Amino acid sequence: MRIAKNTQSGRKMEIDERIRIFHNEQSSDWCKLILFGALEMNVAALHACFRTLSQVRTSIALHEQAFIKPLNEIEVVLVSVSPEFDCGSPNTLYEELFVERPPPPRLIWTMSSEGWDDAASLIEPFLDQSGRRPSHQYLGVNQSVLISMGEYDEGRFVEP
Repeated sequence: MRIAKNTQSGRKMEIDERIRIFHNEQSSDWCKLILFGALEMNVAALHACFRTLSQVRTSIALHEQAFIKPLNEIEVVLVSVSPEFDCGSPNTLYEELFVERPPPPRLIWTMSSEGWDDAASLIEPFLDQSGRRPSHQYLGVNQSVLISMGEYDEGRFVEP
Protein backbone atom coordinates (compact mmCIF):
# COMPACT_ATOMS: atom_id res chain seq x y z
CA MET A 1 0.00 0.00 0.00
CA ARG A 2 1.44 3.27 -1.08
CA ILE A 3 0.22 6.75 -0.36
CA ALA A 4 1.15 9.98 -2.13
CA LYS A 5 2.69 12.75 -0.09
CA ASN A 6 3.63 16.28 -1.15
CA THR A 7 7.19 17.30 -0.41
CA GLN A 8 8.25 20.82 0.59
CA SER A 9 9.29 21.46 -3.02
CA GLY A 10 5.75 20.65 -4.17
CA ARG A 11 6.61 17.32 -5.78
CA LYS A 12 4.66 14.18 -5.01
CA MET A 13 6.45 11.31 -3.36
CA GLU A 14 5.11 7.80 -2.82
CA ILE A 15 5.34 6.41 0.69
CA ASP A 16 4.93 2.71 1.50
CA GLU A 17 2.73 2.62 4.59
CA ARG A 18 3.19 -1.09 5.26
CA ILE A 19 4.77 -2.12 8.55
CA ARG A 20 7.93 -4.18 8.13
CA ILE A 21 8.48 -7.15 10.42
CA PHE A 22 11.93 -8.45 11.18
CA HIS A 23 13.24 -11.28 13.36
CA ASN A 24 16.28 -10.09 15.30
CA GLU A 25 17.80 -13.56 15.69
CA GLN A 26 21.37 -12.39 16.34
CA SER A 27 20.65 -10.45 19.50
CA SER A 28 20.47 -11.96 22.94
CA ASP A 29 19.90 -8.71 24.82
CA TRP A 30 17.53 -6.80 22.55
CA CYS A 31 14.11 -7.30 21.01
CA LYS A 32 13.49 -10.50 19.12
CA LEU A 33 10.74 -9.04 16.92
CA ILE A 34 10.94 -5.60 15.35
CA LEU A 35 8.02 -3.86 13.65
CA PHE A 36 9.03 -0.68 11.85
CA GLY A 37 8.19 1.67 9.01
CA ALA A 38 7.79 5.22 7.80
CA LEU A 39 6.05 7.91 9.82
CA GLU A 40 3.01 7.15 7.67
CA MET A 41 2.95 3.44 8.49
CA ASN A 42 -0.46 1.86 9.03
CA VAL A 43 -0.52 1.64 12.82
CA ALA A 44 -4.34 1.70 12.85
CA ALA A 45 -4.53 -1.75 11.24
CA LEU A 46 -2.04 -3.20 13.75
CA HIS A 47 -3.97 -1.56 16.58
CA ALA A 48 -7.17 -3.22 15.29
CA CYS A 49 -5.41 -6.63 15.32
CA PHE A 50 -4.29 -6.12 18.92
CA ARG A 51 -7.82 -5.05 19.96
CA THR A 52 -9.31 -8.12 18.27
CA LEU A 53 -6.87 -10.36 20.15
CA SER A 54 -7.77 -8.63 23.41
CA GLN A 55 -11.44 -9.50 22.89
CA VAL A 56 -11.39 -12.92 21.18
CA ARG A 57 -9.29 -16.03 21.79
CA THR A 58 -7.90 -16.45 18.27
CA SER A 59 -4.75 -16.24 16.17
CA ILE A 60 -3.74 -13.88 13.37
CA ALA A 61 -1.05 -14.61 10.78
CA LEU A 62 0.49 -11.15 10.85
CA HIS A 63 2.80 -11.82 7.89
CA GLU A 64 -0.27 -12.45 5.67
CA GLN A 65 -1.92 -9.09 6.39
CA ALA A 66 -2.00 -6.51 3.56
CA PHE A 67 -0.56 -3.80 5.82
CA ILE A 68 2.55 -5.90 6.62
CA LYS A 69 5.77 -6.38 4.65
CA PRO A 70 7.71 -9.36 6.06
CA LEU A 71 11.50 -9.18 5.68
CA ASN A 72 13.69 -12.24 5.15
CA GLU A 73 10.69 -14.58 4.74
CA ILE A 74 9.67 -14.20 8.38
CA GLU A 75 6.33 -15.55 9.53
CA VAL A 76 4.71 -14.10 12.64
CA VAL A 77 1.59 -15.49 14.28
CA LEU A 78 -0.17 -13.54 17.02
CA VAL A 79 -2.11 -15.71 19.47
CA SER A 80 -4.53 -14.77 22.24
CA VAL A 81 -4.92 -17.24 25.09
CA SER A 82 -6.73 -17.35 28.38
CA PRO A 83 -4.59 -15.94 31.23
CA GLU A 84 -4.96 -19.28 32.99
CA PHE A 85 -3.08 -20.87 30.06
CA ASP A 86 0.26 -20.66 31.82
CA CYS A 87 0.02 -18.96 35.17
CA GLY A 88 -3.32 -20.04 36.60
CA SER A 89 -4.40 -16.51 37.49
CA PRO A 90 -7.01 -14.56 35.51
CA ASN A 91 -5.44 -11.22 36.48
CA THR A 92 -1.90 -11.95 35.34
CA LEU A 93 -0.37 -10.75 32.09
CA TYR A 94 1.04 -13.70 30.18
CA GLU A 95 3.44 -13.54 27.23
CA GLU A 96 5.58 -15.93 25.27
CA LEU A 97 7.57 -15.30 22.09
CA PHE A 98 9.36 -18.20 20.52
CA VAL A 99 10.72 -19.32 17.16
CA GLU A 100 8.90 -22.39 15.93
CA ARG A 101 10.86 -23.44 12.84
CA PRO A 102 13.96 -21.81 11.43
CA PRO A 103 14.68 -21.19 8.58
CA PRO A 104 12.67 -19.29 7.61
CA PRO A 105 11.83 -18.11 11.10
CA ARG A 106 8.26 -18.51 12.32
CA LEU A 107 7.65 -16.52 15.48
CA ILE A 108 4.65 -17.23 17.66
CA TRP A 109 3.79 -14.25 19.89
CA THR A 110 1.31 -15.42 22.51
CA MET A 111 -0.30 -13.19 25.12
CA SER A 112 -3.36 -13.14 27.32
CA SER A 113 -6.21 -10.82 26.38
CA GLU A 114 -4.91 -8.38 28.98
CA GLY A 115 -1.48 -8.43 27.31
CA TRP A 116 -2.99 -7.62 23.90
CA ASP A 117 -5.08 -4.87 25.47
CA ASP A 118 -1.92 -3.41 27.01
CA ALA A 119 -0.07 -3.61 23.67
CA ALA A 120 -2.96 -1.84 21.91
CA SER A 121 -2.89 0.92 24.53
CA LEU A 122 0.86 1.36 24.16
CA ILE A 123 0.62 2.05 20.41
CA GLU A 124 -2.35 4.42 20.65
CA PRO A 125 -0.07 7.51 20.66
CA PHE A 126 1.17 6.36 17.22
CA LEU A 127 -2.39 6.76 15.87
CA ASP A 128 -2.32 10.57 16.05
CA GLN A 129 -1.63 11.56 12.44
CA SER A 130 -1.00 15.22 13.24
CA GLY A 131 1.68 14.71 15.86
CA ARG A 132 3.71 11.93 14.29
CA ARG A 133 7.45 12.11 14.79
CA PRO A 134 10.17 9.44 14.87
CA SER A 135 9.55 7.32 17.94
CA HIS A 136 9.43 3.79 19.27
CA GLN A 137 7.75 1.70 21.94
CA TYR A 138 8.60 -1.64 23.52
CA LEU A 139 5.69 -4.07 23.65
CA GLY A 140 4.85 -7.14 25.64
CA VAL A 141 5.36 -8.16 29.21
CA ASN A 142 9.03 -8.91 28.58
CA GLN A 143 9.55 -6.02 26.15
CA SER A 144 10.61 -8.58 23.55
CA VAL A 145 8.94 -6.66 20.70
CA LEU A 146 9.81 -3.20 19.42
CA ILE A 147 7.63 -1.00 17.22
CA SER A 148 9.46 1.89 15.61
CA MET A 149 7.99 4.65 13.47
CA GLY A 150 10.22 6.79 11.24
CA GLU A 151 13.49 5.69 12.88
CA TYR A 152 14.77 2.88 10.63
CA ASP A 153 14.73 1.91 6.98
CA GLU A 154 14.97 -1.57 5.49
CA GLY A 155 18.70 -1.18 4.82
CA ARG A 156 19.42 -1.49 8.53
CA PHE A 157 17.95 -4.99 8.67
CA VAL A 158 18.29 -6.42 5.16
CA GLU A 159 21.51 -7.09 3.31
CA PRO A 160 21.54 -5.65 -0.24
